[in-house]
Amino acid sequence: MEIHPARLSVFPIFQGVSLADIVALVAAGQGETVHRGDVVFREGKRAKDAFLVVQGRLGVYLGEGAGERVIGEVRGGEVVGEAGLMNLSARRNATVRALVDTDLMRLTPRTLLELSGNAGMVAIEMHILAAMARRIRAANLRLEEALAPAGATRATLPPTATTGRSLPPPVPGSTLPPVAPRPSMPPRPSMPPRPGLTPARTTVPPPESAEAPRAETLTQALLRILGGK
Repeated sequence: MEIHPARLSVFPIFQGVSLADIVALVAAGQGETVHRGDVVFREGKRAKDAFLVVQGRLGVYLGEGAGERVIGEVRGGEVVGEAGLMNLSARRNATVRALVDTDLMRLTPRTLLELSGNAGMVAIEMHILAAMARRIRAANLRLEEALAPAGATRATLPPTATTGRSLPPPVPGSTLPPVAPRPSMPPRPSMPPRPGLTPARTTVPPPESAEAPRAETLTQALLRILGGK
């Protein structure tokens, strides 16, 4: 099946890509058509290529037989089976089947290497990475919802040695506020004197001379000597 480059240029993933790069991408890819109900690849099979939907719709299924259920849909301008480009030993994690007659462009790891500098291939790679990121986020949300009942209890720190009570876990990213410096106390104002009262002046008597007792003792000794004569 021949793919016209103009059919790819209208897709959002190729916005800003030159027509020359799209022509080179189409020349390196392999066009094919699958009819309604045809299986593009099956779950569990080896993943060795990916497909760009040029026109039509594909359904994505999990399980087999009566347990098979639809988990998604792939439309024009989207890529399916990208694991075959990233991991040569990967296995298909779902079955893809055509919902209507659909035109595809097959992409192989060799195509990825040969067109490593092609803006159209780079656009496909960016589209694949964005799709994988969305799937990872969706899987994380489903995992959190599945674990929510078991993890609903709030975790606490072990009891402290002094009180025996449990402390709540710290809030991530929180810090204790800085301790403000303690303000200094203003000096106590002096009390003004009461009207009509003169504050008493306290006088301290001068210390007694240490020589006075000694002079008095010598005088008494002379008087006793003269009196004795």
